[in-house]
Amino acid sequence: RIPGAGPYVIALTETLPPITDPVMIDGNTQPGFAGSPVIELSGANIQGIANGLDLQASNSLIRGLVIRNFSTVGINIAGNSNQVQNCFIGTDVTGTQAAPNGTNGITISDGTDNIIGGAVGNLISGNGGDGIGINGTGAQRNVVKGNKIGTDVNGTAALPNGGEGVLIYNGANNNTIGGVLGSTDENLIAGNTKNGVHLTNSGTLANVVVGNYIGTDLSGLQALGNGQNGVLIDDGASSSIGQTNTNGRYNIISGNALDGVHIEGTDTTSNFVSGNIIGLDHCGCNIVANGGDGVHIVDAPSNAVGGRASYGEGNLISGNTKAGVDIEGSGAVSNNVLGNFIGTGLDGIAPRGNTTNGVFINGASQTVVGGTTADDRNVISGNTQEGLYILDSSKTTVWGNYIGVDETGNGEPGSANLRGGITVNGSTDTTIGGTTAGARNVIAGNLGSGGPQYGDGIALLLGTTRTVIQGNYIGIDALGHYFGNAGDGIYVDGTSSNNIIGGSDASARNYISANGTMFTRGYGIDLVGTNNTVDFNYVGLDLNGNATPGFANVLGWLFDRGGNTIGQNNQHN
Repeated sequence: RIPGAGPYVIALTETLPPITDPVMIDGNTQPGFAGSPVIELSGANIQGIANGLDLQASNSLIRGLVIRNFSTVGINIAGNSNQVQNCFIGTDVTGTQAAPNGTNGITISDGTDNIIGGAVGNLISGNGGDGIGINGTGAQRNVVKGNKIGTDVNGTAALPNGGEGVLIYNGANNNTIGGVLGSTDENLIAGNTKNGVHLTNSGTLANVVVGNYIGTDLSGLQALGNGQNGVLIDDGASSSIGQTNTNGRYNIISGNALDGVHIEGTDTTSNFVSGNIIGLDHCGCNIVANGGDGVHIVDAPSNAVGGRASYGEGNLISGNTKAGVDIEGSGAVSNNVLGNFIGTGLDGIAPRGNTTNGVFINGASQTVVGGTTADDRNVISGNTQEGLYILDSSKTTVWGNYIGVDETGNGEPGSANLRGGITVNGSTDTTIGGTTAGARNVIAGNLGSGGPQYGDGIALLLGTTRTVIQGNYIGIDALGHYFGNAGDGIYVDGTSSNNIIGGSDASARNYISANGTMFTRGYGIDLVGTNNTVDFNYVGLDLNGNATPGFANVLGWLFDRGGNTIGQNNQHN
């Protein structure tokens, strides 16, 4: 015990030797301790390179210290099964002012089973480098939980680390950042200069980021963004961001300057983004926008955004400044978008649109949006531009989604995407729907607020070819009510050809009705291009094939400029 009145400053003039035997350093036992550390370990007077504590031993406990103003790392851990709790690392004793260590707050170098935080976590802020760095193939099974990383002690103001909030790199694997939201496990990772969490390098595998606030304040209601992305995964890393949105096993990733989650690189594969709220507050009610996309995949193959809805693996991705999900680049092959709400509130009804498209696919191939079961279905509604925009891409499959209606499939005025349902631009071999009920997309109620060129249920533009459109409800909601799109049901421009609308038998039938509520377009099917085939569709009819009032398309069932094949098996009003 240190005599006298605190706080107590141990002002070192020389570097401490490495700790090579198990120790317990417990500042919580100091008289005058009342929840926050009162013992300060200061390196401000040391000349040259110095860590605060260099923990080479295993099975040690460091608790209740302020560790500040060392030229390198606040605590360096190279041993196993150590714990660091209730320390302020990189701040003064009040936890409101930076007193930076020169590089990282904490570095774990090839250590295993260490716990940073716990029931009483640490404040790791104000450092010159990263808040926490976990480094090397031997750095396994470490847990970071219950900490504030990049904020003040109250969790309401930024006190940034100069680099990442948490950096996991050089092959570190099977580490866990967080635990369960609403418990002592949750980390607040906000206000950092770079990314909230960065996972990078080949061999950095099977790390889990779950149960964190990333980019908001401690309440989860206000933005306190990291200066770049909420989570960045690149250079061959593969990990899980969230697990399920039940029992707190998810992240709030909102308010960050760039993307909520950014995944990049041709060798960055098999990442899972599941069960998170991205772009809204912790209740999924109000917008706390990320400055870029909700999830942005660039040249990265075989990643999954969402999963089985009944397991809570779908994400809520709404309110972001750009797209909800953006998949781009020739290396972005075989990515899946499944089971998400994109553009709505947590209820799947209230519009909380992403500012551009719900889903934007740009230059990618073999992307799958949705699936053939209700678990796979995305609700893509309420967005400011198109629900789904496919640009210069190939072999995109769009199955089983609700686009412009709420999560029950019901037509709600607020559910509309404001520039149409699906636009396919300059793309090849796109599949929209299929010949089974599970593959059916419901594309209804979408508006044309951008002008007369918008508002179609499906638009094929600028050389789009070999698109197959089958089995969809276009202008009819999932309950069979008419709920027209503002423009044409399906529009094919003059440069697009060799597309199929319907098919060779009734299993391929599209139901295309009630379209044309605004502007100049309003046909069921509007063909400007040539060599397209239209057969076995119901156009302007209800689901039973009847000419029921309200189901007619405003300008008629078909406008064909010629050069197309219009089969004899279409039925229309």
